[in-house]
Amino acid sequence: MSESGSKHLDILVPVDFSKGTEEWIAVGLSKLSNVHGVGLLHVIPLNMSEVSEFVTDDVIENGRRIAEGKLKDLINVIGRLGPYELSYEIAVGDPAEIILEQANTGRFDMIMMGHRGFGYVKEFFVGSVTLKVISKSPVPVLVVRKRP
Repeated sequence: MSESGSKHLDILVPVDFSKGTEEWIAVGLSKLSNVHGVGLLHVIPLNMSEVSEFVTDDVIENGRRIAEGKLKDLINVIGRLGPYELSYEIAVGDPAEIILEQANTGRFDMIMMGHRGFGYVKEFFVGSVTLKVISKSPVPVLVVRKRP
């Protein structure tokens, strides 16, 4: 709690590095005046058992290296937006499950996710991670619409 009584938020921000990620994060953060910490999370999606047996440890490690570079770049961008405490994590597995696991740790007050803004049919498939997180999250979820 700050001296004025308003709670500072620690938010979880899952990212997939799709086009417009920096923009929706900036828009979302501009809507929240009391953000203290931003925890970026990138999940290397290995939630399909048919695929996971063909993915070697080398492929996963290469994905981690690439993701870490992109996360560091994103931290530099976010660091220019405000005096936030910044961190990042890279995980492997089902994105929705890992986001929900992080939300259940008690470390975060909110989740902020980007929404692609496509039509209903595409939303159903493309936004399935967001929909699952919204329906099962123990903390509020802010969905920031991406520009199409």
